[in-house]
Amino acid sequence: MWLKSTDKLSQEQIEQLALLSEEYADLGENYRHKHIFKDLLDQAVNDSRIMPLKAWIKQAKVSAIPELAKVGKTLSRHWFGIKTYFKWLQSDGYAERINLAIREIKRVAKGYRNPQNFIHMIYFHLEGPNLLTHTKSEEPVLFGDELHTGSFAELMS
Repeated sequence: MWLKSTDKLSQEQIEQLALLSEEYADLGENYRHKHIFKDLLDQAVNDSRIMPLKAWIKQAKVSAIPELAKVGKTLSRHWFGIKTYFKWLQSDGYAERINLAIREIKRVAKGYRNPQNFIHMIYFHLEGPNLLTHTKSEEPVLFGDELHTGSFAELMS
């Protein structure tokens, strides 16, 4: 119930939440801050207004609730990345995933004598087994039992 948004709660749950918020003031305060933060994030995504979010972070840092203060300090440390995300609405998650896959290929292979073979393995693992589309036209390619030169289109014709 504490994790749900207010608009997804039933009337009975809303009443129960109000009662619990009165009895456990810190929990009620955290719940209120969570909803303010969610609204500010939605506003930042929709309108690209992030200054209210920065004000919330400053307020959270000086909160009497230690967990909320910790969240505020963490967000403050990462403010540059947060600001960049809301400016471009993109993250570097895709590039990080590719880099992780390349590191895993290196680890499993324990080194390649030929750098071109390493490049082929990256293409193989990231794009699938069609290695022939990533060869230079003068580079010989083993296809079946025969060694071929030329592009994939020439090889298939």
